[in-house]
Amino acid sequence: MANAEPVLQPRQPAPADYYQNNLQQAFSFVLERYADMLSADDVDRLQQFLGASADAQRLLARLLTRAGPYFLRSTLNYAEVSSPDDAVAELHQRGLISFQSGAADRLIKLYTKNALCERFNLAATIRKLTKQQIIEHLLGRYTDRQLAQRLGAVQAWVRLRHLSLWRLSRLLFFGSTSQDWSTFVRKDLGQIRYEELPLSRPQYQDAAALSERLLAQHLQYLCYRLDEYPQLAPALFSALTEAMHDKSTGDRLQRCALLLAHWVERNLCPDLALRIYELTNKPPARERRVRILQRLEQLEAAGSLRQEILNAPLSAKEQVFAERFGRRGAGFQPPVTEMRIRGPYDSIEEYALTELVPDSGWGVHCENSLVRSLTGLLYWPVIFADVEDAFTNPFQSAPHDLFSEDFCQRRRVLLSKHERGLSDDSELVKFLTRTVQAKNGTANRLVNWTLLQTVPLEQWLEALPVKVIRALCQFLIRNLGDYRSGFPDLFICYGPDDFEFVEVKGPNDQLQPQQRAWFRVLDELKLPARVFKLKPR
Repeated sequence: MANAEPVLQPRQPAPADYYQNNLQQAFSFVLERYADMLSADDVDRLQQFLGASADAQRLLARLLTRAGPYFLRSTLNYAEVSSPDDAVAELHQRGLISFQSGAADRLIKLYTKNALCERFNLAATIRKLTKQQIIEHLLGRYTDRQLAQRLGAVQAWVRLRHLSLWRLSRLLFFGSTSQDWSTFVRKDLGQIRYEELPLSRPQYQDAAALSERLLAQHLQYLCYRLDEYPQLAPALFSALTEAMHDKSTGDRLQRCALLLAHWVERNLCPDLALRIYELTNKPPARERRVRILQRLEQLEAAGSLRQEILNAPLSAKEQVFAERFGRRGAGFQPPVTEMRIRGPYDSIEEYALTELVPDSGWGVHCENSLVRSLTGLLYWPVIFADVEDAFTNPFQSAPHDLFSEDFCQRRRVLLSKHERGLSDDSELVKFLTRTVQAKNGTANRLVNWTLLQTVPLEQWLEALPVKVIRALCQFLIRNLGDYRSGFPDLFICYGPDDFEFVEVKGPNDQLQPQQRAWFRVLDELKLPARVFKLKPR
């Protein structure tokens, strides 16, 4: 979805139909692909929008980019809406906005402190309070309906209806909850580009798959509210148990189970935490079970499960854990250099750079961005290959299965052909150079363009031998799910082909299992890497 010329210009008003067209595109896409998975009422509401006048569409488009759901009538005047009153009336007639209140706690925040004091004729002692305290005072004295009526007499307001439908439409169009309508703006300002790819079947093949996704999303939201509402934990466990009939259930539900189990474990309910962790084998579920069993002094069960992990680890972190648990100093040990801290520092990584980088060299704090970016560039045509079900939404920065175990298996022929074509070092360098030139700024889940602006590709190619780039990228593309994190913090260049990777640890920091796993890989690839351990004076 690359643009030759940006549709929008910085600090210039958008075309009159800009936001309206964006919603038309999104809602038409949703109806075309998912109408049979939506309720009849939701289909009708989307069609109500598509059948509305230009003014009504433009006003609703503006409301959907604002916080809401309440809006003061005086704030609904937009240059592209010729008659706001008619637009409001039409949206109300079509059932898309309401003049009836719901909960008033969000409505009341639209009004100034002075307006609240005057409208409710508050006593002088109350007027001295903060606006939030005044709001709490009023919420405790009046019903939602009474508040809405009185506030409406100060300034008229409208309420956006069907919030869940607009959220669902956004999810179905963008494919994730991390993107919203501002994605259009970033693209059309030329801040980011998207690959033009043929879209395959809908992301969700049936209503059951969509329902599971929405259930997982809802349960995850509730898990994040457990600190406020701890009494939700048993009900969440029951809901997950019912939803997860077997361990092949969706990844989102499994992650939700881990989230709940971690909260329960942290809040000292080990028996319940064990039962929740048993719902899934997704790492680190088995590791946490071993640790809990050990604390409960169920040593035989802990040892048996640890051996099970050691015999068939499901991730690199699991393997490192099983090798080291209860055996201090076991497993792979990377080289360690210790240094006493000699002065103040803003961050341990920046301090390490000042100590390690010679006058003739350079270094950068890049962590996982380096190897991921090089891999994303080198395997660009493989990542964005037209594979069934890989791309289902117009704003994807990666295929849906990028981090799955069978990513390379599904593309094995293309992968093999691509690597054969780059077996010559000079061809690999040319390919990387052409890719950066052609794709600069295009969204790729693996590529950090900011890093490549800070340190241009030419500088990386001078510092890193081609064989090192090839070895690292060949490994990572085949192990993305397991090794997308944990790479050492720093890259240090001492001169041409003279470099090392350095993980920096403060006085009380220890290597994490994923970091140990990467150090073992770097050792197997015979690449220079060490831990730089800073000690207090």
